Amino acid sequence: HIFKSLVKMETPVILVVVCGRQADARQQLEEVDVPERHKVALLGFTSCVHELLAIADVVISKPGGLITSEALACGLMMVVVDPYPGQEERNASMLLEEGAGIWIWDYRDAPFRLDRILSAPSGSKFSLAWYRQN
Repeated sequence: HIFKSLVKMETPVILVVVCGRQADARQQLEEVDVPERHKVALLGFTSCVHELLAIADVVISKPGGLITSEALACGLMMVVVDPYPGQEERNASMLLEEGAGIWIWDYRDAPFRLDRILSAPSGSKFSLAWYRQN
C-alpha cells in the first residue's frame, strides 16, 4: 500500500484518500496506524473532487486523462503511481518532461521523495513551489 508508506513521512501532512465505492479498501486503510503528526480523512464516493483539488498541494494518483488535466488546471504537483501502459504512461512522461510531477515506481520511496520536496525552501529547485509553477 502506498498509504502505509506515506504515513512514514517525517513531514506532518494531511492525507485525504478518496476510496470511491471500494468500502473494503477504505476498511483496510482504517486499520493502518497513523502517527500523531499526520491527519487523515478517508472518503468514500464523492462528487466534489474539484473542491478537494482546490485545497490540495499534491495529487497522488494514476495519471488518467481526467485527473491529470484537473491537477494541471489547478497548478498541482502530481505524484504518478502505477500507470497503465499506453496513455497513462504517456501522461506520466509529459508530467515529468514539464516538471509538473514525479513518478514513484516503488511505494517504499514515497516518504523519502516527498519529505525532500515538502520540506525544501520554497525558492529552491525541486521544492513544492517549483513543481507548482511548472
